[in-house]
Amino acid sequence: MNRSLISTLISLIVSFFIFPFAIYAGTYKVTSSISTVDGTNFCDGGACTSEDSIIIEAGKRGSLKIKNFNGLGSYIKITNEDRNPDERVEIVQSNDKWPLVLENCHYIDLRGDGDDDSNFIKNCGIKVTHNSAMKGPAALTIKGSGSNIKVSYLELTNIGTGTNADGIKVGLGNEGELLLYHTLEIHHNYIHDIKYAGMYIGLDDAPGKPYLDNIKIHHNLLENIDAYGITLKRIHYSSVTPSEIFNNTVRNTGLNTTKNGLFKKGIGVSYFFGSYAKIYDNVIENTAGPGIKVARGDGHQVYSNKLVNNGTHDEENFGHGITVTTSATNSAIFNNKIINPKRYGIYVQGSSGLANRLYGNEVIDPGIGDYYAKTPEDMIVGDYSDGKTMKVKGVKVLN
Repeated sequence: MNRSLISTLISLIVSFFIFPFAIYAGTYKVTSSISTVDGTNFCDGGACTSEDSIIIEAGKRGSLKIKNFNGLGSYIKITNEDRNPDERVEIVQSNDKWPLVLENCHYIDLRGDGDDDSNFIKNCGIKVTHNSAMKGPAALTIKGSGSNIKVSYLELTNIGTGTNADGIKVGLGNEGELLLYHTLEIHHNYIHDIKYAGMYIGLDDAPGKPYLDNIKIHHNLLENIDAYGITLKRIHYSSVTPSEIFNNTVRNTGLNTTKNGLFKKGIGVSYFFGSYAKIYDNVIENTAGPGIKVARGDGHQVYSNKLVNNGTHDEENFGHGITVTTSATNSAIFNNKIINPKRYGIYVQGSSGLANRLYGNEVIDPGIGDYYAKTPEDMIVGDYSDGKTMKVKGVKVLN
């Protein structure tokens, strides 16, 4: 046996032991004729792994369900075929199917490939459209459990009807409270012309509904929304990692004023129920309801946001820059810039929890005043940086 052959054999043996999984890696294409991709058997009849590449064929196609993918600690990337915007994937709802669904997925990175973060709107490689008048559902739905999911560079629009016609929806009402959606990151998406909420992440706080934990929503653009911009709900009370909403731009919410109160509230960014969250560095403009609303929970932080022309619906509890409402305790609202709110810059509703701290906020040209508190003990206004309790000052108290 010559030396060259021996060398080749040795190289193959070494490669096998050093890179045991590389020989199984493959690229698998989701053609337009495939409506359901099951990660348990899609990759050569077996389970897909993080070594595999899942490519959605470029061009226009019908609804798509992606289910049962699990990267087991490493992300499986699912992306479009071509970065050229003229040849991107366009998913258009077909018949009565949901446009795009992630079901029972763990460790997946759904990415409409685009590398230019500064101009991500033009780099959304996957567009999802709900283009019928049927009731709901969301353009993208995450359901049936989900953890360690990344969603980015998607363009989403929804002209459906009812309160499920969202851009992105996470969780369904009948999944059970033992189910936990956790470690979700939603970033660099363009969500526009939506008939209900741009993002509806989580559900109302009620028995039988799933919880969430460690949610990160950042660097998204949402505009022209009939009801809510970004709504985050039901973070698990045992969470030790704050969920965060940051560096998003939300504008033109609550556009459908002919609908019921849910639409008219038109909140830009809202957080309801559960453990503490951080909302910061967002730009929120032209909202029918408050730019930001915090309701219930403990220890929320709202800071360094720019809010412009909020509360245009001019309703008592919603016509403000920032609203802190029932049972929110120990919230810190600081260093926000609030310009031209319809009523108050910051409004602390009656029967709120104690020790909500306000400091360093700049309110410019409010319709009525800078601050409002039904009961002064609900709000502390001043410099709280030294950790000492400050007396309320500059607050207009109305009976």
